[in-house]
Amino acid sequence: MDSVEEYRIEIPENGHLYAKKWLPEKCLFPIPLVLLHDSLGCVALWRDFPEILADRLSCPVIAYDRHGFGRSSARQKSPSLNFIEEEATHYFPLLKSAFCLSDYLLLGHSVGGAMAIAIAAQDKECRAVVTLASQAFVEDRTRKGIEAAMEAFKKPGQPERLAKWHGSKAAWVFRAWTDVWLSEEFRSWSLAPYIGKVFCPVLAIHGDQDEYGSRAFPEFIAKKSGGISKMRILPACGHMPHREKTWEVLDAVASFVSGHRSEVPEKEQLIPRKGNFKKLITYRKAEAIYDITYYFCTNFLRRGDRTIDQMVQAARSGKQNIAEGSAASATSGEMEIKLINVAKASLQELLMDYEDFLRTRGHRQWEDDSVELAAMRKLGRSHNDSAFFMQMVKTRPPETIANMAIVLIKQNDYLLFRQLKALEEAFLKEGGMRERMTRMRLQARRNGGGRSKTGDAHLK
Repeated sequence: MDSVEEYRIEIPENGHLYAKKWLPEKCLFPIPLVLLHDSLGCVALWRDFPEILADRLSCPVIAYDRHGFGRSSARQKSPSLNFIEEEATHYFPLLKSAFCLSDYLLLGHSVGGAMAIAIAAQDKECRAVVTLASQAFVEDRTRKGIEAAMEAFKKPGQPERLAKWHGSKAAWVFRAWTDVWLSEEFRSWSLAPYIGKVFCPVLAIHGDQDEYGSRAFPEFIAKKSGGISKMRILPACGHMPHREKTWEVLDAVASFVSGHRSEVPEKEQLIPRKGNFKKLITYRKAEAIYDITYYFCTNFLRRGDRTIDQMVQAARSGKQNIAEGSAASATSGEMEIKLINVAKASLQELLMDYEDFLRTRGHRQWEDDSVELAAMRKLGRSHNDSAFFMQMVKTRPPETIANMAIVLIKQNDYLLFRQLKALEEAFLKEGGMRERMTRMRLQARRNGGGRSKTGDAHLK
């Protein structure tokens, strides 16, 4: 394992989510796999599974504690009956923004599998889903299994075992599971509203002796999915396939993922291929900011006002420098970092212009605790396409548009900060073009096919 990193992701509820990332020594595939834990789980309870998974798949693996679990901040209120939907639309987008995820894979255990399906149904950037012992609806077996767990929890030492992983939150964690799943209102819950909207490949793994659900669950997921799907039933296996049948699960996941990867690992190239900048979340958000700014300036600022040119140029600079930085990255990591910094500075300039507009005209800037700010932050985390925001903008007054732009700029500023941090770490670790040239010359010599001395001297 090359590195393991821990993260603290701030959330609007004045708390944080705890996350952890495993990066294998040979990271051949940059698309990460995100793990979603079960009703009593947390990052620590995955144990060594994420590390083994990262090495086996040759890709980064990310796991996080849901709000109220593990090392994330505590919650006072019990989860609502819509907690699976809320994880997909509220909390997961926070993780996605924090890690600057575009394409990604999901693996969810138990209710984490249901959450993975709900996320994939709403986010087309999810490339594939693996569910482990996921529920698809509520069976009598599900309720009986939870009732049996409640009785077991009354035994001496059981609450303390849960507290080992969740601390003072242990009682809340247990009630959050039992109160919702055993409520009469939750009996009618199912994945039916989501599963048909999942078009990425899906693998449903289930144990034939799962105490919380029959094989009807993986059959439902595999048959109802809107795209390619597979079901794998593990014999003599209960509700913890990744612990009870670790190597069978790893083999199944590795085979499934490799069969649906569109990217093939390539040997190092002097000028490596780079991804499409239009897929970058930071670029897409900057494009939305530019379109909003152009509309705002041409409709609400007086013709001849010098601010129009300043704001439009600042917005354009933010967008263009992200694109140019991506294009330059093939030959110069330093140039990419410089251009992303320019984009960040340009958007900061634009932010001040919007704030000046509100202040000088006596308009209200949304307060930190305002309903409008919370709603816009949620939309900004869930959407990156300009067309979505432009539909809203064309029906709003200038005060609202300015506030919307401010929220999007601040969100993109944070994403650009994360992008810069990742670029700087990659540059320190891998170097730039000169370092690639050196590595390739050395590799060619080791392979017995090195360049002539004249050629080597020319490259120095």
